[in-house]
Amino acid sequence: MRVIDYRLKDVEGSEPLYRLITTILDPQQAAAKELAALYHERWEIETTLDELKTHLRGAQIVLRSKTPELVRQEFFGLLMAHFAIRGLMHEAALKADEDPDRLSFVHSVHVVQRRMARYAAIPPRQRKAFHAAILDEILEERVVSSRKRINARGVKRKMSNYPLRPRKRQRTRRIDFAKRIMIVK
Repeated sequence: MRVIDYRLKDVEGSEPLYRLITTILDPQQAAAKELAALYHERWEIETTLDELKTHLRGAQIVLRSKTPELVRQEFFGLLMAHFAIRGLMHEAALKADEDPDRLSFVHSVHVVQRRMARYAAIPPRQRKAFHAAILDEILEERVVSSRKRINARGVKRKMSNYPLRPRKRQRTRRIDFAKRIMIVK
């Protein structure tokens, strides 16, 4: 294994030392600074899980299948729906020369839900225009990109050894991690 120690210079509230352990042994294949910068994007999977569990499926809806095989099938259906919506968002972002992270997933889900019922009634020769209209509508709502964000750590429970999260949330700070990384070892 390869161990990379680094610091974030001039970042208030950062840890004194970060230690990244990787199985990528060749520094030519992946530079230490590049791996350290990617480490700070690791939580994007959490955003994806939130999109699946909360926004696409719905917070109150449970997988309703009765057998493990059917639950897997239902889950794969959710994954395909997520992939399709993210694909539309990517296509819309390319059309507008925009970062896909700037487009709202929730808004895109609502656009697709509203327009799906009408899709079957659209004649084949008009589907291209219908698709373009969906992309245009997805582009109507932008969000602040979640990349390069840093939030103060803290727990919600009182009965914990860790510091409590402040009652009043601190503003999210944006940091370009790649520029702040200083490799120690």
